[in-house]
Amino acid sequence: MDLSELDSLQSEAEDDGIERLPSIQGEEIPTDAVLIDRDKFRVLTECIGLASSLQCTDCDIKNGILRQYDSNKYCIIYMDMTAILGNRNFCVSNAAQKHSVMKALEVDDSVEWANQQIKFSEEERRYYIIDPVSTVQFTKPDLKYLDNKFMGQGDFESKTNLTDENLAFQIEIEPFMSKRIRTICDGIGTDVLTCRLRKKANLLITGQNKVEDLSAKVVGDIPLQIEIPNGDFTVTVVPFRVSDTAMRFSFYKLKKFYMCVFEKNLFNCVPFALYALVNIDNS
Repeated sequence: MDLSELDSLQSEAEDDGIERLPSIQGEEIPTDAVLIDRDKFRVLTECIGLASSLQCTDCDIKNGILRQYDSNKYCIIYMDMTAILGNRNFCVSNAAQKHSVMKALEVDDSVEWANQQIKFSEEERRYYIIDPVSTVQFTKPDLKYLDNKFMGQGDFESKTNLTDENLAFQIEIEPFMSKRIRTICDGIGTDVLTCRLRKKANLLITGQNKVEDLSAKVVGDIPLQIEIPNGDFTVTVVPFRVSDTAMRFSFYKLKKFYMCVFEKNLFNCVPFALYALVNIDNS
């Protein structure tokens, strides 16, 4: 669709009495906008920020689903945002920048607007995000230049292949424990959690300089269901920093590598999973 077609559509909308949306730099915004509750838009913003925190330069959402590698190919991130976007696509480059701009549209309860919804619309080259006073536009990126691209279901299954037979341990992390872990990490000055394997598993937090004068064992004596060599591995604490909901932490032994899986329901509406490859340090 080119701009002349948009003009034609807008004229038809005016004739039918449909509300005319504001324009940016002389371009008319499409009227086929989806309405997103402000609270759900805040969740969408947090999901883009979470992907950025997990080292994703870009976000490639297909049919409401984000499933992609991080930029270092260290982990696979999955988020089901169909409760917010339906089956729409939303592809943005420079996710950290877009997250900051989207957060600027958040307002607190002191702002009283009759319309508490955000309009999300798109045309061939751009996305538009519109609230009662502001309109933000994102240019759609060229997919071939994305660092992070959507991963198909078949490709994803071939890279995970997780079964009960290769499950080493699985625990539930309650919200109070997530808060404790991130608070201790902030106090010590680290962004990783260490899992120490000694016939059982223990989750530890230590300083990045390996000095043991300040450390914490936050979860201990986790039984192992299969034989795992003694050693340590580290994982990011980012999943513990977002959305105070319960999280499942699983550890698998696969044929050629080990994998940690974090699963939680972000803000009680976005199923999330992080699949992270880990190496066991036996030194």
